Amino acid sequence: AVSEGITHIAYGDLFLEDVRAYREEMLAPTGIEPLFPIWCGVKRTWPLAEKMVASGVRAVITSVDPSQLDASFAGRSWERTVLPAGVDPLGERGESTMREGRSPGKDDLPRSGRALCVAS
Repeated sequence: AVSEGITHIAYGDLFLEDVRAYREEMLAPTGIEPLFPIWCGVKRTWPLAEKMVASGVRAVITSVDPSQLDASFAGRSWERTVLPAGVDPLGERGESTMREGRSPGKDDLPRSGRALCVAS
């Protein structure tokens, strides 16, 4: 990758230290620098989620891990969902997965489709 001019890889990780350490360790021998532009720490994901919604980002919860979040959340609009205490609003611990559909300059929110409840 470096020979092709790749110098950095950006990740969307928010606060899981072990995941970050793994990525850094795996990239260390390659010469590619990992970037974590939205790294915010566990206490800052709610403010980040609120900022995303305020800026116009809209998404649909496309899958949930029922051991962490009730299956009824699958298919809900993310910005209108009130999550239980202890659930990260951005699904950093694998509670849920979202498909971004509408953001400033983009309007592609899914109108229909399937949502999954995935048991781990």
